[in-house]
Amino acid sequence: MADGGAAAVVVRWSGDRCCEGYGSDTLVARRQRVEAILLISREPLHSRKLAQHARLTDGTEARTLVRQLNRIYDETGRAYRVEQIGVAFAF
Repeated sequence: MADGGAAAVVVRWSGDRCCEGYGSDTLVARRQRVEAILLISREPLHSRKLAQHARLTDGTEARTLVRQLNRIYDETGRAYRVEQIGVAFAF
């Protein structure tokens, strides 16, 4: 950017998922935040760090949402899933 500032990126889903506004705190919105953060992360994220970035209660909620994402991926025949690497998660 010309002024040296950082650009903000807002990820929105459509299609088979409900579109949620930024700041929404529904279950779908929390899962979408976890998914987006894992997709853009350059390295595996510990559940506590994932929870912090996704504005979740704690690492337990992050792990629960990762399990839900993997179940959704399995049920819809996706070729990818979130893997646990030690104590961290990554696509």
